[in-house]
Amino acid sequence: MTRRLLIETDPRQTRVALLEETRLAELHVEPVAGGGHVGEIYKARVSRVVPAIDAAFLDLGLERDAFLFVDDAQAVTGEELDRRESSRPIRELVRKGQEILVQVVKDPLPGKGARVATQLTLPGRFVVLLPGSGVAAVSRRIRDEAERERLQGLAAELAPEGVGVIVRTVSAGVSAELLAEDIAELQALHQGIAGRALEVSAPARLHRDLPPVLRWVRERFDDRVDELWVDGEESWLEVRDFVAERLPELRDRLHHESAPAGLFVRFDVERQIAAALEPRVDLPSGGHLVVQPTEALVAIDVNSGSSLSGGGLATTALTTNLEAAREVARQLRLRDLSGIIVVDFIDMESLDYRELLLERLREELADHRVPSQITPISAFGLVEITRRRNRTDFRRSLTRACPECGGSGRVRALGEAASELWRSALRSPGRDGPGSLRIEVHPELLSHLEARERVLVDRLRRRLPSGLELVSSPALPRGSFRLVPGGEAR
Repeated sequence: MTRRLLIETDPRQTRVALLEETRLAELHVEPVAGGGHVGEIYKARVSRVVPAIDAAFLDLGLERDAFLFVDDAQAVTGEELDRRESSRPIRELVRKGQEILVQVVKDPLPGKGARVATQLTLPGRFVVLLPGSGVAAVSRRIRDEAERERLQGLAAELAPEGVGVIVRTVSAGVSAELLAEDIAELQALHQGIAGRALEVSAPARLHRDLPPVLRWVRERFDDRVDELWVDGEESWLEVRDFVAERLPELRDRLHHESAPAGLFVRFDVERQIAAALEPRVDLPSGGHLVVQPTEALVAIDVNSGSSLSGGGLATTALTTNLEAAREVARQLRLRDLSGIIVVDFIDMESLDYRELLLERLREELADHRVPSQITPISAFGLVEITRRRNRTDFRRSLTRACPECGGSGRVRALGEAASELWRSALRSPGRDGPGSLRIEVHPELLSHLEARERVLVDRLRRRLPSGLELVSSPALPRGSFRLVPGGEAR
């Protein structure tokens, strides 16, 4: 399978797309200025300790205070704590006004501050350094047992005292010398951060990761990627120099795009992005998914549609469900869906078919960068998937709430809007004024009033001593009106 990584930049954002063959597998959008904060390290001041939720709020100097949960508060008292065994409450770990080093592990979400942890992690090319931890681990994606044992031994041998090391997937087959060089660079970086922490007062940012373009190259450009395409002269020069210095063995996979149309048009990514914002996703055999994110969870409905497998209802249901399992996994990855995901598969009575479906779903989710937990199929054909939420999802990044419906997906029925206009006009302070009551009305509602609500309008005119003037106002949200003066948009 051919895998291409595309990096396209403009003055306000960086877009990164991963294509598997010709299909869009992942999309990441990050503003050039004021982008995400994940990975940044701060000297923070504790603003509040809240025992009721076993958490503390910390001032990082950002718009909102960050959130430190008790399980993320390690070693802040100078002790080495084991989160799995320690049951100490948050009030024994931090105190109001205390200054501590923390790292952002989850970007702020609408109405919420960033989530932080006191365990710092410094990612390099081959390893991730964990200062203050004794962990020596190997990426779960390396499945060859002999290679895992080799890398596990090297991690334990090369890690500085009191520092943990996690060996990354790309390290499979890498020499001990390269691992040692990576660890030494990261250790020097950590010492620099610790030194700066002694010189400044909280709140202060001590470390920021590479720029978005180079960070994506470091994180995602490896032997599994056949081609890396970069557009824009400035980004191309940055990536070319970075690859030459840090990834020389991959230089022949690097390509530059200078055509005005851009990479996302050339590789048909723009069309696929538009399709990924739609709720409906078609399946090969004629079925489809309906993906509906909500505030509480993501609901995915599997429908057989016109699916015909030729083997009866049971076989059709199995075929559609197996296709859906593969597509559900792809959509979770593509749309950055996380939290609680409930999938309503087509019901199947056969226990063997149900187990086959679950196994397919586990296989499709196994290699995702974000681990998933999957529940057994319920009696009603529902499967619950939980995934950690690290950042704003795909839909929120590329869209905004509808200004007319407020994000609900629905607007007031025209008949109900007419009734509300009636009530509002009779309550209006201007109903007894010297001039007629003026109401600005969206054209769609005005047409409805004139065509289907003449009785209501005539009765309203008779009840208003000064008369009534209805004026078309296309600038208003659909189906709404405004009383002038003394009223607000309805």
